Amino acid sequence: MDENMLRFLMMAGFIAVALAIAAVSGELSSYSLSDPLESFYPTHEYKTVTELLDDMPLDQYISLSGNVSRIDDDFTSDRGYEYQQFYLSDGQSEVKVFCSKYSGAAAIREGDRVFLSGKLQKFYQTLEIYTECRSINVL
Repeated sequence: MDENMLRFLMMAGFIAVALAIAAVSGELSSYSLSDPLESFYPTHEYKTVTELLDDMPLDQYISLSGNVSRIDDDFTSDRGYEYQQFYLSDGQSEVKVFCSKYSGAAAIREGDRVFLSGKLQKFYQTLEIYTECRSINVL
């Protein structure tokens, strides 16, 4: 496992523990069903697709929110690794998400609002966010 993946997994674990502590302490009781992303997750930490493409932080880890605009067929590498592929949109811009199904698939449908963290990279001429499918949160 490379150093960046280890950092990502450690960060995901830290977030999971923080959310569990907040749930136990009752701090999640103000969760609003009318707009869960804004009330539960601080919006200043999650970029829209347009903001991401304006900043273009290539090879850096980012947090992103958006709607699933389309879903491509799953991809299996020559080594047998399986990936999901879909696109996130904010109504203005769209970016591809390429996620590893190693620890499980993301249960997504077109139109779902999601937030995720991953690495923005360029694969040939396509910008994509690489992440673990299990870390994608559907709201």
